[in-house]
Amino acid sequence: MRLAPGQIHIGDIEYDGSTQSFQSKVSAPIHDPRNGQFLGVLSLGINIETAFGDNLR
Repeated sequence: MRLAPGQIHIGDIEYDGSTQSFQSKVSAPIHDPRNGQFLGVLSLGINIETAFGDNLR
C-alpha cells in the first residue's frame, strides 16, 4: 500500500499468534524531511485487549 507523507494506515483487528493477543497494526511511511525521499515504514501493533481493558469483557 502506498501512503503519502503524513498519512497512516490502521489495520483490522487480527489475532497475533506470536504475542497471543488481538492487535491492530498501525503503519506510516517515513520520508526524509529534506528531500522527501522514502526511507521506510514504521509499523507497530496495538494490543486491543490492553487498550480497551476490562471494557471487552
